[in-house]
Amino acid sequence: MQTKYNPFYFQSGNVASTVSDLIATSHEVPYDGAYHLAEGHFESWLYYIGRHDLAKIANIAVNMMFSNGSSEAENRKIRLNWFLDNICFDRKLSHKGLEYLIHVPLQYPDHQEIPTLLFLHGAGERGSDFSKIKKQAPVDIVSRDPDFPFILIVPQCPENSYWRRQLDHLHDLIIETSRLYPIDKKRFFLTGFSMGGNAAWLLGEEYPELFAALVPCCGGGDPGRAYRLKNTPVWAFHGEKDPLVPVSQTIEMVDAVRASQGNARLTLYPETGHDCWTQAYHTPELYRWLMEQHL
Repeated sequence: MQTKYNPFYFQSGNVASTVSDLIATSHEVPYDGAYHLAEGHFESWLYYIGRHDLAKIANIAVNMMFSNGSSEAENRKIRLNWFLDNICFDRKLSHKGLEYLIHVPLQYPDHQEIPTLLFLHGAGERGSDFSKIKKQAPVDIVSRDPDFPFILIVPQCPENSYWRRQLDHLHDLIIETSRLYPIDKKRFFLTGFSMGGNAAWLLGEEYPELFAALVPCCGGGDPGRAYRLKNTPVWAFHGEKDPLVPVSQTIEMVDAVRASQGNARLTLYPETGHDCWTQAYHTPELYRWLMEQHL
C-alpha cells in the first residue's frame, strides 16, 4: 500500500493507529484528517483493521454514489457520513422482528467476551428512524468514540407501542444476541431513559438473573417487586425538576431496593428537568462502576 493512500498517514506528521486516534487527529487537523475520508481512502483503512466485510460494502457504496448524479461535494459528504455510521454500528432485525443497532468494539482480541450494554430509548424515539436515536447518548458517545469498550445493543420500539409491551421481545433479543456476538453474559448491563427507564426497572425485575447492573434514568418501576433486585446493583439518575416523570418514582424504587437489602445508588440533579440522561451517560465514573460489576 502506497503511503499516499494510507489513511493512517497525515501530512501534519501524525499517525493514527486506532479509530479513536483517527477521529482525534481529524479534530486536531480537520482538513488534513478529513481528506482521507472524503477521498474514499477508508476502503483501504477498513481492510487494514480487518473489516473486510465493510470494505467491500464501502467499494459498492462509493460506486453507487458516483453513478447517482450527485455533485462531488455531496458525494464526499455521503462518504464521510457512511463511514462514521458503519464503522460504529450495524443495523439488524431480530427473529421476532425488532430492529436494533449494535456496536462491537474493534480493539478486543479475538475470542474474548466483551461487557455489554442494552440501551432502551424514550417514547420520542419510537418508529423506524434510527437517526433520532443516534442523537442520544450513549449512541452519540459511540459515534464519537468507536473504541467504546462495551458492546452496545440499541433496539427501537415500534411506533405505536411501548417498551412495557415489548418485554418478551427484549428478552428474546438478549438471548439471540448472546448467541451471535461475543457477549460476556456475566457483565450484561441494562440502561434506559424515560420510557426506557421504566422498562429498565421492569425488565430488570422480570429477569434479574440476566443483568449484572441496572442504570435507570428518570423512570419508575414496580416497588412491590423491587425485592427481586436485591442482588442486582443499581445506579439510578433523575432530575429534581422533571415535569414529566416525578422524581419520587425513582426515589421510591431506590428505597424499595434498599429495603430489600439491595445495593442501590442514587444521583439527583437539583436543577435538571426531564433530560437527566445526557449528564448521566457522560459521567466517566458510571462506566468504571459498570466494569466493576458482574454476576
